[in-house]
Amino acid sequence: MENFDISNLPKDLLLNILNIILLFVIIRFFVYKPVKKFMDNRTARVNDVSAKAAAELVEAEKIKSQYENVLADSKTEVQTILSQGRDAASVEAAKIISDAKESAANIIVKAEEKVEAENKKALENMQNQVVDLAFDISEKLLDREIKDADNKAIATRFFEKQMSESE
Repeated sequence: MENFDISNLPKDLLLNILNIILLFVIIRFFVYKPVKKFMDNRTARVNDVSAKAAAELVEAEKIKSQYENVLADSKTEVQTILSQGRDAASVEAAKIISDAKESAANIIVKAEEKVEAENKKALENMQNQVVDLAFDISEKLLDREIKDADNKAIATRFFEKQMSESE
């Protein structure tokens, strides 16, 4: 500390204070204001992005709500369509069963008519055979010639009479 001169101290101190003030002004003008401006712009952009994000979130929630409503309506509509389909299927099944029963009844009626016709035909064949047999027997018994037409007429009348009495 031998070379320390106190006489220059006020001057050096004043120069240091001026340097600090000048440095503060230069830094404030060239660095602080642009950095503050940059930071303010960045804050504004962040706030804008944040506001847009909030608005988009509200819009997304609104769209989500609409889609949920549409989905619920779709589910209700699907249930209605399924219910109508089941009802239509039940009606169609009942119609098919009814048609099948009607068809079966018609088949039974036709079968009964066919059986009745076949029975009648078989009865007529049996009558004819009996008449022929009776004619053959009577011819042999009488041993004389009798006209076939006469015997058949007698036998037919006999069987008709028997049939009318049995009915």
